[in-house]
Amino acid sequence: MGEGLELSLHAFVNVASRNRATDYESGTVANLNFAVGQRIGRWQLGLAGYHARQLDDDRQHGARVEPDGRRYRATALGPVLAYDLPRAAGSLKFKALAPLSTRNSLAANTAYVVWSRSL
Repeated sequence: MGEGLELSLHAFVNVASRNRATDYESGTVANLNFAVGQRIGRWQLGLAGYHARQLDDDRQHGARVEPDGRRYRATALGPVLAYDLPRAAGSLKFKALAPLSTRNSLAANTAYVVWSRSL
């Protein structure tokens, strides 16, 4: 791995299906995950986060869920630290995210430890 700045963006959409037991359907959510990191030798240190926004209302029994359609929105940001392990053809990453803003969601701190390996 070389040294330098690394930028990453990942955009995706979540489409929920209707819960038949409760006749409840959550709205479609657009997500943008992002990261910026600096590589120094085998290490990478950076900042990661996401922003997600619900595009349409939750519905139950065909009607909008009141008072506001229960539209979800969340933004989080935090550090990421990774270490490349060339002999194992993989890397180990730690990421912690803290909520900056939330609506109709839990405001929870999250932490991840990820082992990834080339196939």
